Amino acid sequence: MGRRNTEAQVRGKLFVRFVVMVAVTVAAAGCAGDRTPTVETKVAVLEAGVIIDRVPAGLEVSRGEAGQVVLVPSSGEGRITFAMSDLLDGILDPLGPAREVQAEIEALPNGRFFGSQELRTPMGRAYTARGRYDSEAATMEEVRILAVHPWGDRFLMVSSVHPAGDDTAERVQLLLEVFSELYEGGRSPS
Repeated sequence: MGRRNTEAQVRGKLFVRFVVMVAVTVAAAGCAGDRTPTVETKVAVLEAGVIIDRVPAGLEVSRGEAGQVVLVPSSGEGRITFAMSDLLDGILDPLGPAREVQAEIEALPNGRFFGSQELRTPMGRAYTARGRYDSEAATMEEVRILAVHPWGDRFLMVSSVHPAGDDTAERVQLLLEVFSELYEGGRSPS
């Protein structure tokens, strides 16, 4: 008798196929030289030690409560944030932080983790991590891209948090576009 896939395995396989399709689409668009119109160029994200070369259309640059850079969709629903974190046990592998995302999301009310996917990026190996959870206002979806920071001694995390809906593909595409526009921005003074 053949092996049956669980619903989670099927979802995971579908998510993997989806991410691969999105990555191929982004790569093809970049190779064709067809650039998405931008709102603003060269935005320094000092708290994450990176610069956004071009902010894709549909996003506006804002500041969070602590002054950190936040990208907000023109619709006003959701946000994209940037952060750095130290290495886990001195190991330079973004899979560790991606696994921690699962525990974080599953600890939230009705938290459901949908899996991680390895990506090959100009920064090297990176991982996506995606899940949903209930907040006070709505069911939220969170997608993170975790990579070794260009400095090589810490991790970079780019996160998209937005109300869950039927637009996951578009949100992931936009997050990948933002990630593809990042480069090392110099160390901020300590």
